[in-house]
Amino acid sequence: MKCQFLLAAALCLSVTGAFAADEAVVKAARVNVRGQPTTGSEVVTQLKQGEKITVLEEIVHPKPGKGEPAKWLRIALPSNTPVWVSTLFLTNGTVAVSRLNIRSGPGENFSVIGRVPKGTTV
Repeated sequence: MKCQFLLAAALCLSVTGAFAADEAVVKAARVNVRGQPTTGSEVVTQLKQGEKITVLEEIVHPKPGKGEPAKWLRIALPSNTPVWVSTLFLTNGTVAVSRLNIRSGPGENFSVIGRVPKGTTV
């Protein structure tokens, strides 16, 4: 199973070209990848300096909160990042509902970071 959607602060990345499915390189020592575009959201994983990522979309908040960056990037989640799904909606490792939420942690209180359709093997 590969999840494709998460957010990282745009301030710590060097982007090559436009934002439509483009590559970026992490320029800070560590960058937190978060479940939602806010510094108050849970950290799902961290990126290291020099790591390459795929940028899917740029998000700009018109009125960011105090101390919050206005620009965020939606990125493809690195393949070694753990994600969570509830076994209540699986049959023999296959999604049994129309859409299954992929979460950043083991519980409904964690952010939905992707969805998989019925019939997907996880």
